[in-house]
Amino acid sequence: MTPVTPDRDLLHRLVHLNDHDSFGMLVHRYATTVYAIAYGILLDRARAEDAVEEAFLEARRTAPDFDPQRSTVATWLRQLARIRAQRLLQNS
Repeated sequence: MTPVTPDRDLLHRLVHLNDHDSFGMLVHRYATTVYAIAYGILLDRARAEDAVEEAFLEARRTAPDFDPQRSTVATWLRQLARIRAQRLLQNS
């Protein structure tokens, strides 16, 4: 059985080694959760998909600023999803 790479290690590889495969692994790991949060707020598939895309783009852009002392990667990604979905809801 292949060991699972911890989220923090994947984010570290993304930031310090520009390892896009690591980011892809995070997206694969959290896409369903992020989508569920966005859909729960927006109640619209297309808009939820937009929120997911925006949340992961924001995660990629702000990955160097992530502070593992303040939250886990999972919590950070869920929060980005909530923020993006709420902004889309407000702008509708």
